[in-house]
Amino acid sequence: MRFLAKHIIYTLMMIVMSIVLFAGTSALLMFFPVNDSVVYHKTDKPAIALTHDLAHVNILIDLSQSSTPWQTLVPDIVSQRRGYLLVGWGDRQTYLSTPSWSDLSLGVASQALLYNTPSALHLRYLPEKDRLRATVTPLWVSETVSRRIEEAIVHYFATGEGEQTNTPVLLAPGYDAGDRFYYAQGKYNLFHTCNSWVGEVLRQSGVPVSRWTPFSYNVVYSIPLKYRAALHEISNK
Repeated sequence: MRFLAKHIIYTLMMIVMSIVLFAGTSALLMFFPVNDSVVYHKTDKPAIALTHDLAHVNILIDLSQSSTPWQTLVPDIVSQRRGYLLVGWGDRQTYLSTPSWSDLSLGVASQALLYNTPSALHLRYLPEKDRLRATVTPLWVSETVSRRIEEAIVHYFATGEGEQTNTPVLLAPGYDAGDRFYYAQGKYNLFHTCNSWVGEVLRQSGVPVSRWTPFSYNVVYSIPLKYRAALHEISNK
């Protein structure tokens, strides 16, 4: 009995130490963002923003400033160059079975974290960003960087076999008429999460951000403050 108790205590200690190491490493890397020499670019109306809560980060694209033909790529949800497109990437099964966090089951979450699982891109059209139920952080980045972010997103579209394609392939209808799921490249796991994907897209595009971003705060708060616009600084024009 004593041996069993020691074994349980040792196992629990190892789990706690692993969690601390995981979270601590991701937090430490926030102080050393890549692309930190990139010049920030103030505009009246930033073309790219991040939406975030405690668990998840999405990329928000202002369609009125986008050079990507979203009306051609996803005509079932985008019919005009107005409004916003919300883009997220994540575990396919979690997306399809979890309309809200209260629907997330332990089995689906465990499988997503412990295995290399297939991924999906989730796109939602929003007439107004006021409809978002998350914090919005616009980014002061240049037109070139904004374009690179959209190009990086398009590059992640995949066929049903997982091969890269610039033409989105529908995976499943969304939760309502305004969103859809598409096949995506990449595998989801504990070290490559939905937030890691956003960090990856931003790094590739030249945005100063941490090298590894498994949590939402790793993405948002590793971006230097001068690149993050407060909502009151944004023009309503």
